[in-house]
Amino acid sequence: MNSASKVSYYCYDRHQRDQDAPPDPNDRTTCTPADLGGVDILRAGMAACFKHAVSKGLDIWLAPHLDDGLGLGGWRNGLVFDPLARYGSMSYAEFMLYPLADALNAAIGPNTKVSFALQGEMSATVFYHPRSYATLIPYVRNRVLAGKPAPWAANIEIGLSTNLNKLCGCVLQDMIDPSKYVDQFPGAFEAVKSQFDIPAITALYDASDFIGISNYPSFPGAEFKVKDLESATWQFAFEAKFFGVDVKDLIFNKGKKLYWNEYGVGGGVTQDGKNKATTAAAAAATPFFGVTGRYSRAKDPWTLFDLATPNPVRDYMRYFYAQTINYANSRGVRGGEGEGFPGVGREKGVSARELCAGSTPKQSSKTPTPTRLPPPPPPSGVRRVRVPGGRHLHLEQRVVGHPRHLP
Repeated sequence: MNSASKVSYYCYDRHQRDQDAPPDPNDRTTCTPADLGGVDILRAGMAACFKHAVSKGLDIWLAPHLDDGLGLGGWRNGLVFDPLARYGSMSYAEFMLYPLADALNAAIGPNTKVSFALQGEMSATVFYHPRSYATLIPYVRNRVLAGKPAPWAANIEIGLSTNLNKLCGCVLQDMIDPSKYVDQFPGAFEAVKSQFDIPAITALYDASDFIGISNYPSFPGAEFKVKDLESATWQFAFEAKFFGVDVKDLIFNKGKKLYWNEYGVGGGVTQDGKNKATTAAAAAATPFFGVTGRYSRAKDPWTLFDLATPNPVRDYMRYFYAQTINYANSRGVRGGEGEGFPGVGREKGVSARELCAGSTPKQSSKTPTPTRLPPPPPPSGVRRVRVPGGRHLHLEQRVVGHPRHLP
C-alpha cells in the first residue's frame, strides 16, 4: 500500500526488510511487485506446509492477511480494495486466494476439515465490496474441491474474518476510548451509510459458512470476570447490525458458526509496536498491540529470559489464559443474552463500557478503478461442535495467543 493506505500492488517479500530500520517509501525493493513466479512459490510452499499438517492428522484454518509492504504505518483493517480487481498486475484473488485454494486441493484428505476465511482482519474490503466476496465463495470452494469426491465437500467451509469493530474502516479510526467509540459510532455511521450496499452485505453473510473475528477483549483493570471475555464479541454484534448483519440470527436461526480466530494479549501499548506494557493494567487495556522488530531483552514485555523475577505483565498474561480456560470449561456465558453486558448486543445499543478498540491511521474510502476480473469457471465434478446449554452465544474458539502488533 502507499502512504494513503491504498493498495498499489501486491508483494510477497515484505519481511525481507529490516523491521527495525526506518521505512523508505521510495525503496520498492522492500516489497517487489508479485509475479506468476511468486504465485508458484506460494502455492508450492503452502502445499508442502498443508501436506505436513495433514500427515499429522491436523485440520486447517486459514485467514489470509495483508500488511503494509513499505512500512508506512497502514492498518490492514482499513484497506479498501476489490478482491476481483487487478492492482498492478494481479488481483487479491489471483495473488492470494487461488494459490491457497490450489495448495489445499493438493494436500487435503477425505477427513481433513478446512475453514477458509477469504481474508483476515480486513473489514473494509468486505463491507465496501460484498458482491465480489459473495462471488468468490463458491469459486474458492470449487477450487479447493476440484477433482475430489462429492462427500469431501462437507468438510470444507468458506467464510469471512474481520476485526471486532471499525468494520468500514471509514469513521472514528483514530479513536481508542471505547466509551466514546460506541457512543459516537451510530451518528458517525449515519453520515456514511449511503456508501454501503446493505442488502448485499446481508446476503454475503448469509452465503458464508462462518463468521470470524479478531477477538481482543480489553479491560480497564488487571482483573475481570470470565464472562467479560465475550465483550469484544458483543461489540462486533452491535456494530455489524448497522450493516444489516444480525449475528444472533445468523448463529441461532441460520446455523452459522462464530470463530475467535485471533485472540490473545500482545504486550504492547502503541500501534507502532515500539512500546511495551510495563504494568498489568496497560497490557489489559490494549491486548491488540504487540512489540515488533527483532527480539531483544529490552523489548520483551514478559521478561521470558528471567522467569525468576516477578513481572506484572507476565502475570496478567497467565491470568488471562487461566480465565480463558475457565471460560472454555464453563462452555461460555450461562444465562440470557448479553448477561453481564448491559445493553451490549441488545436493541438499545451498547453501553459506555471499557470495550477498547485499536487505534489506526485515518483511511481513505477511495480506491483505484482497475478492471475487475471474473474468477475462473468452477471446475467440474463440518464438523460442527456446538456449545450446549442455555441461551448464551454459541462460540467455536480457535485461540491464538501470540503477541501481535498493528499493522
